[in-house]
Amino acid sequence: MKYDKTPFARSSIYKLVKSDNGIFYIVWVDTFLKRTRRKSTKTRNETEAHTTFRIFLDLTDDPTVDPAAVKLQEKPLSLFAILDLYQAKEGYKLASFATVEASIKKIKEFGADCLVHHFSDEKQNVLVESWSANGLARGTSERYLAVIRTAINWAHKQKLIANPIEVQTVQSIGEKEMVEPKGDPISIEQMAKLLDNVKSYHVNMTLLLLMNTVSRVSAVLELKADQVNLATGVVTLNQRHRVQTNKRRPTVLLTETLRPWLAFTGSTGHFVTFNGHPIKSSKKALKSLSDNDPAFKGMNINTYSWRHSIARYLKNHGVHLDDISLLLGHKPPKVNPTTLIYAIDYDEPIHLEHATKVLEKMIYEIDSHCKINSPIFEKSPWAPR
Repeated sequence: MKYDKTPFARSSIYKLVKSDNGIFYIVWVDTFLKRTRRKSTKTRNETEAHTTFRIFLDLTDDPTVDPAAVKLQEKPLSLFAILDLYQAKEGYKLASFATVEASIKKIKEFGADCLVHHFSDEKQNVLVESWSANGLARGTSERYLAVIRTAINWAHKQKLIANPIEVQTVQSIGEKEMVEPKGDPISIEQMAKLLDNVKSYHVNMTLLLLMNTVSRVSAVLELKADQVNLATGVVTLNQRHRVQTNKRRPTVLLTETLRPWLAFTGSTGHFVTFNGHPIKSSKKALKSLSDNDPAFKGMNINTYSWRHSIARYLKNHGVHLDDISLLLGHKPPKVNPTTLIYAIDYDEPIHLEHATKVLEKMIYEIDSHCKINSPIFEKSPWAPR
């Protein structure tokens, strides 16, 4: 192995070189002993070697430290070191390796390195602000943070760091205030008024399913008879071959107020149909219920209004926030996804019994304020006879 004694690197004395057998060494000129010295990185992997080299430079920043006596494993890892190790040892196994590799490159390009246990909320905030200043979109910043989060969690599992650092989301960093609802909240009386304004069966059915399941409208419109088990009283909002996304479609209990309505479907098996065919969107139809009524002048009422208002009703009537989150298709706060898999039986969601009873109570309250229509099958003018 040939050593280049030309001054280089930090303090102009250290260099990383590769030996004939492939092992990377850190080499430096000892000006006191007037000879070349070296320290093995114990790896043939260039990425790992550079990571070790960077840690070595941090340790030898103190001029009183003998470089040959440095024990590299005692040095806490830096954020960039963990990203490099993750990319070299784990990232390459992923189908998305190219994306991970490009993300790590950009993270290092736009940010300053620090020891991982110093990667505080404040530093994360500064990092995200620097990304934004460089024109990165919010989604890109979220992806970069996700890569950092995954790399840190991997390092913890590999016992490279003692404690994992919580990496926030862009929203938690940049939007500390409460997120504003996307639609105005509505009261029980207003729900009844909107129900009275219904002029078609498919809009009536959409609202009934929404009120009884608290589901997103997209799931309501796609709901078919084979997703409902009348014998066990379970409604599987996610279709059999549909992959779950962040907008989760949960399995819920069937309310008794909804049961008689589900005996009728269109020729395609859908519950919400127009002229016998399923519909793709009901936003305009639902919006017209309030837009054409002076009582709702100046209000922004949409499907979010229904979901958020029902969620508040559930909370005010003693339903646990975790159950509300599951009904809405959200992950309960501070719950590990694996815990959900082990602790919750999605096929028989008995954990939602209390929430289902409160939903039925709400339906009857709405009915008590209705003057024309009714969510109760026996009393509704829209009920098939």
